[in-house]
Amino acid sequence: MPDDLAPAYFAAIARLPALAAAAAAEPWDEDMLACVLSAVAVAKGDARVAEAALELSAEGADAYLRWLEDR
Repeated sequence: MPDDLAPAYFAAIARLPALAAAAAAEPWDEDMLACVLSAVAVAKGDARVAEAALELSAEGADAYLRWLEDR
């Protein structure tokens, strides 16, 4: 990333949780939920959780919860 863009980039990333909170009053579909979860994870510095959140569906969450119960 060019040095001159870094401050604005990181400032925008830091704003993601507040933007997610502001959007929470509106209805969300599964895609919006995945995007918001991912954005908050990125803002908190966890790229792996962010990627997983983008890939997670309701069916995938159910399968994961069943897997947790069976461990």
